[in-house]
Amino acid sequence: MALPLSLDKISLNDPPCANAHDVLLAESVATLTRELSGHPSGLLLTGFDRPTRRQIVSAAVSDVSFISCAQPHHDTTSELVQQRRLLCLDDLDSQHAEGLAKGIFTRCAGTTVLALAADKKTVSASLLRAGRLEKVVHMLPPPRSTREKAWRSVLIHVRPGNGEKLDVDEKARELADWSPGFAPNDFRLTLLRFLAKGKDGCEGYARLKKVVAAHQPKAGTLELDFVNASAMSPGAHATTHWDGVGGYADVKEMLVRLCEWPVRHKDTFNRLGVDPPRGVLLHGPRGCGKTRLALAFLRRLRYANWLHVNAPDVFSKYLGESEARVRALFDRARELSPCVVFIDELEAMGGGRMAGGDAGGTGVEQRVLGSLLTELDGVTGGDVFVLACAGDKNALDVALLRPGRLDHLVEVRRPALQDREEILRELLRGEGVKEEVVRRMARESVGMSGADLEALCREAAMVTMEEVETPQFVEMRHFWVANERMPKRSGSLAGWNAHGL
Repeated sequence: MALPLSLDKISLNDPPCANAHDVLLAESVATLTRELSGHPSGLLLTGFDRPTRRQIVSAAVSDVSFISCAQPHHDTTSELVQQRRLLCLDDLDSQHAEGLAKGIFTRCAGTTVLALAADKKTVSASLLRAGRLEKVVHMLPPPRSTREKAWRSVLIHVRPGNGEKLDVDEKARELADWSPGFAPNDFRLTLLRFLAKGKDGCEGYARLKKVVAAHQPKAGTLELDFVNASAMSPGAHATTHWDGVGGYADVKEMLVRLCEWPVRHKDTFNRLGVDPPRGVLLHGPRGCGKTRLALAFLRRLRYANWLHVNAPDVFSKYLGESEARVRALFDRARELSPCVVFIDELEAMGGGRMAGGDAGGTGVEQRVLGSLLTELDGVTGGDVFVLACAGDKNALDVALLRPGRLDHLVEVRRPALQDREEILRELLRGEGVKEEVVRRMARESVGMSGADLEALCREAAMVTMEEVETPQFVEMRHFWVANERMPKRSGSLAGWNAHGL
């Protein structure tokens, strides 16, 4: 038996990568074969990228003819229709697809038409009916067990750079946990980046793991223009790190226990016969870091995908579109499971049904709220988890806060003395400020939020620059001047004046 090769020497067409690709497509091929065995008049295949869809069809059907609706060739089309073979219409979401597809259905009674498109929504509704495309098969990202098999087929060809023996089964399970929602194309992109010469000093499995951790599946934002486009990208919120958020140790511990455990330890919950939590609401005064904490937690989470949406972005001027966006958000989360749905500014879509001018329940706000409640009822613990932020929990509809929906309420209060010290140390880490100044500021800044402290530190640095072009230190008197310039909010350093500073 040949010794394992270094994966650095392998291309995408060599057995390790090719075998992994076959493993990932096997379940989709089996699904398509099963659906075609019933000889439907037409079947629409959606999901994945265009080359992957064509590969699935070619693997499932030995003799198939592809017709591109984007650039139809009428002579070839007529010839294929006369042969009464299984036809595959590619690019069904292109501009001229509807007319071409209707013509083929008219001329080829008895022939199964297999159509390919990125999403069902992009296909004309006149084609999605009995007698035409009567079945729709949406390809989902491979489950964890399939990902583990695919990574194992790659890892058997990896030779660690340090000469130690590589536990293939253990590392395959680890990579499967770190690659939720990976479609075949995501595996391909990951291996392409790995096979390229890296400059990070890592080699072998260490570099492969680093590449997998940095990649996030792009399927999370396809056709969801209201979802934060950077939420799934490797460099999203690069400055929001878990360790870079000062203070709030108790809130961090609650987030890990309530949000990470249901995703990471789903099997344990099932073994104990207990349903894991489904949702958490972070609430508290403005400027205390709710969104910052949530984004830092999501960056820390390596065992699940996540989608970030601002609640006001869900609303649309078109009738019924807002409710459809809520359904699309949770549909995509289920496809990417395990997945955390982060909804910021929840008040915009979760306000009380008897509050304001929409008390009659006929407005779009109420329909969106009803759709949200329905989707929360359909959330399965461990597969989809909801993390939300709101400034005032009393402004939310009580139905959102009952057990089974947003199970736990976590208050992000104004920072206490120890929290303010940690926040200031993080904010002033590169400012050249002495520790005694940090402690004094923490004592005197009672009532200030994290945003207030950040604004104060920024203004103090600018005051220092006004005195000296290249300052070395920020002193107490600079913070006092900055405090005088800032608008008065809920907290300030007014007490410093009493000490003659």
